[in-house]
Amino acid sequence: MNVTGSIEHNSVLLGKGAVLKGECVINFWRASSKNVVKIGERASFNNLKVVFKGHGSTLHIGDDVKWTGHILIVGNNRSVHIGSRSTAQGVYLLCRDKDVTIGADCMLSREIEIRSTDVHKIFSMDTEVQVNEPGDVVIGDRVWVAARALISKGAIIPSGCVVGACSFVNKPFSSENTLLAGAPAKIIREKIRWER
Repeated sequence: MNVTGSIEHNSVLLGKGAVLKGECVINFWRASSKNVVKIGERASFNNLKVVFKGHGSTLHIGDDVKWTGHILIVGNNRSVHIGSRSTAQGVYLLCRDKDVTIGADCMLSREIEIRSTDVHKIFSMDTEVQVNEPGDVVIGDRVWVAARALISKGAIIPSGCVVGACSFVNKPFSSENTLLAGAPAKIIREKIRWER
């Protein structure tokens, strides 16, 4: 794994048996410091790019994870957690202003975006209050996210759920084992289970 930036002020802990394929990079941008990357045992990465822009943030990737994509962590004291045995075929994950948690045994397809912020702020002209506040993104255990889905700020996807292809999840859901689909996503079916 190619590590760029100020490695002496950050730490990367690579678990036993980790496999790195293609171009895997961790970049601590400019003066970023006190960031921690902790990768579990037997994790496997293909063309994974991780960028930190800030201080005191953590990226924790569990055991037996298989991941392809881009993880961008912007700001101070942010946290990204990817649970054990989760897989991703091509995910752009932006953690900025709020945190991102992905549970264990999840399956994420290709061309998926996960964002805890819109990045650019929108304000009400009447009150000058920001109307697009960032929000934590929480994906439970054993969630399947199909191709081209967008998981936006404040989204909560409970354990056992399936997110349909090209769906836009922009709010919290509370029922486990449901099929969520559409733009914006809504509950399509309840009491479901899925298999790899």
